[in-house]
Amino acid sequence: TSSALSVLLSSIQVFNVMRNLQLDHLQHLQMYYKYGTYAQGLESGTSGFQLCVFLVRDWQWPKEYEFGWEGGERLLEKILGAESKNKPTDELRDLRTYFKSCLSSRNCFLMPSPVLTDDGCSLNGAVNGITPSLKEYLRDFVRGLLSPSKLVVKTVDGEPLTASQLCKFVEKMTPIFSSEELPVPGLVVVKAAEFCAELARDKALMEYRYYLGQVLQSDGKLISPGELKQKEGKLRSKVLDLFDNAACLKLNECKQKGRKSLIQQLNTIFCDVWKGYQVVRKKYEESKKLEDDLMIATHSLSVIAKALMLFVTCIPMGPIPMAIVATTSITAVLAATGTGVAAMITNQKNEKDSAVAARKLPADLEKKLS
Repeated sequence: TSSALSVLLSSIQVFNVMRNLQLDHLQHLQMYYKYGTYAQGLESGTSGFQLCVFLVRDWQWPKEYEFGWEGGERLLEKILGAESKNKPTDELRDLRTYFKSCLSSRNCFLMPSPVLTDDGCSLNGAVNGITPSLKEYLRDFVRGLLSPSKLVVKTVDGEPLTASQLCKFVEKMTPIFSSEELPVPGLVVVKAAEFCAELARDKALMEYRYYLGQVLQSDGKLISPGELKQKEGKLRSKVLDLFDNAACLKLNECKQKGRKSLIQQLNTIFCDVWKGYQVVRKKYEESKKLEDDLMIATHSLSVIAKALMLFVTCIPMGPIPMAIVATTSITAVLAATGTGVAAMITNQKNEKDSAVAARKLPADLEKKLS
């Protein structure tokens, strides 16, 4: 059970055998890799399992096949019949074909025995008793398996999984392997299909949130209600097509269930965004009304100022009344100018604040959902 589960969850399998690698070992491993065939059917032909490494410990024939990766590769080719001069049997041919179709790559490493130390005594478990040659081969094995250039990232549907996605995959698959018996293969298919549907749905939701944020930005200005609904409709069609065209969705029941869930979440997201947008829009319209009132006041004061100046130029007056009227006119002009400037500042601040508030809607919603 643990072997079959490991095959489904990990991108790298290390099949550990003692002294020699034989055909029955491959046949034993094939039983667990059959679960990969079912998963592979959900992944559009992409390999469900990416790397299998056969580690042969205590290898006893280094003169025939040397220790390390090269000797292991030649041994594996011999077992699969690639080096044999004799015609491979149907069993070998089927086994070779199976592993080629199921695995992206496979390697073999021949490891020397750590039984004896440098002084010829039996190894008692102390690390300082391991021979330098074994340390060297162990280093080669670890580097060939876990170095950054060699490490294989787990994929599903050909897409690399993030750490959180891998955790979800583990949570989805482990319950069906909780008993001592292997689960029914059909159940493995269903659970894998459900996960693929969830993966496609989450990807579509991520696209939707991102591009909805781009729509709300609208060149730094508050978008109109009609334009927002129009662009959201096009965006919704785009992300639904993205979900429908996901290559991994081959079980119609899981696909329909995932699509229904996606639509419900799209409705929830846009409903919350629309409510927030309405609040921002209301504040914007209130500020716009204040701006209009200021502009009306500006126009009225300008008319009064012009009338006073005309009155001053047409009617002869003494020096004191003339000064009073001139002062009143200048005051009116300055008031009109100040009111106009205030209106422009209010307009710019209103546009900026509304656009910023609209841009924050998807991010605020995402925080609330997470």
